[in-house]
Amino acid sequence: MPKDDKYQYTHFAHKINSFDTAPKKLLPSDSRLRPDRYALEMGDMSKSGYEKSRYGTKNLSLGSEIEVKANKLGFF
Repeated sequence: MPKDDKYQYTHFAHKINSFDTAPKKLLPSDSRLRPDRYALEMGDMSKSGYEKSRYGTKNLSLGSEIEVKANKLGFF
């Protein structure tokens, strides 16, 4: 485990989550780009919680829209 690691991640976990080892062009769905995760890494727990809640609400509403459209098309 790396020194001064407040999350107690292993070296492997740090390596795969690091921007240093990431591909040059990240997919838009890569969690390293999420504002809640960035705020958490910067130590801003309040902003991280807010962003995570906002992100979850956005995904729930998007899922509902997709479900409505799928129902109209007869997929469910």
